Amino acid sequence: SVHPLPQAQTGGDMASYPPPPTSPPSYPGPGQGMVVYPTATPDWIKLPECRFDKQDMANTHDEPVKTYKFSEAKPIIPGDVPYKIVQWLPDSQRILGLHYTKDMLYQNITTFDIETKKEEFYGKRRDGSGYLPSINHAVAWLPNEKAVVYFDSYIKEQRIERSLWIGYGNGKVAKQLSAKVNDLANIVIDEKILLPKLQETIAFSPPFDANKWKYPKYPRFMQLFDLGYKWYSDYSFQPNGHLIEFNAVPWWLFLADIETEEACEVNLGEITYETAIIPYWPLNTRWSPNGRYLAMQISLAPPEFISYASHVAIVDTWTGEVYKPDFDLGWVKDTEWLPDSNHLLVLGDFGNDALFMVNVPEKKVEHIMPDYTFGRWGSRQMLTSPDGKWLAITCPYEVGLEHYLCLMAIEPIY
Repeated sequence: SVHPLPQAQTGGDMASYPPPPTSPPSYPGPGQGMVVYPTATPDWIKLPECRFDKQDMANTHDEPVKTYKFSEAKPIIPGDVPYKIVQWLPDSQRILGLHYTKDMLYQNITTFDIETKKEEFYGKRRDGSGYLPSINHAVAWLPNEKAVVYFDSYIKEQRIERSLWIGYGNGKVAKQLSAKVNDLANIVIDEKILLPKLQETIAFSPPFDANKWKYPKYPRFMQLFDLGYKWYSDYSFQPNGHLIEFNAVPWWLFLADIETEEACEVNLGEITYETAIIPYWPLNTRWSPNGRYLAMQISLAPPEFISYASHVAIVDTWTGEVYKPDFDLGWVKDTEWLPDSNHLLVLGDFGNDALFMVNVPEKKVEHIMPDYTFGRWGSRQMLTSPDGKWLAITCPYEVGLEHYLCLMAIEPIY
């Protein structure tokens, strides 16, 4: 359950705010959007820590998947310029993606048919329109319209100016839907949760001001960030549920219920480095298909603010447990859920870039496809098709640098 917004613990002097205890707290947790550059505000609100009621642990699958088998990686898209995966279309045959121009200043928005090998153009936008980790929320497929909606943006006076466009493909010119879009607007296609009166939700702004939740959690770091480091907020919706998770650099993770408008904070803990308390922060959150688990890359923020994601955390919203798989990784590059919601793929630097599969209920980690060296440019490097039969993934180096995107067939083993 998610607790209501507190009436106390608001505003105050940042320097006098007591730091948290040095020992890591317990991990509770549940509930991705656009970028905002907030500034420290005196009217902050400190949310309560999330608490979860134990739920019925009955397995939702009659015959649980024991593991998965993967085919060899087969190249499908040439690699002369970078390519970003955005999403699979509902037919599990076409991939929506961003193909960079050779000058790296623009992204061509295209769909690629894995059977016909046809790439169809829908629009063009400036690089950075998805800014920071929100790339998958800046472009989306509209099933009813058979069209793509997307943001185009540029930086003006340290703020992001954005416009909303729609492209129909088939040689048609893209049309502008709105010349100015709210900083926190997100492209979301969800009839049930967001706007039931509309068949398609195009641009959505959350009913919460998450910036006010950024209380002075670590005063020393807060003051350093005020010297010029930019904050951003990102959010995602729980599948088959009514929660939104807000992850906000540097170190906040919030959950909000859009039905009750209540919210709470997930505490990811901290470590002690010499005399400094160093917090974890969440990056690139991923909901499991059934909405039970929230996986994320977590990073440490050393005093010099040299940050990289070196761990994975998986929050179980049924029990409140947070599981941190034991990897010997220098850098976690991407994560992706498999269809049964119990297995998570992790792409990371293991000397050479390697692919792992985590069995979450059994807390087991397996190094899969050990003969491949995965991982290239880009934050989103793998996506599972809606029918669960294909994994689109950046090609391993063994395939050759002339190819960028590959397919691997997925086979569940019962």
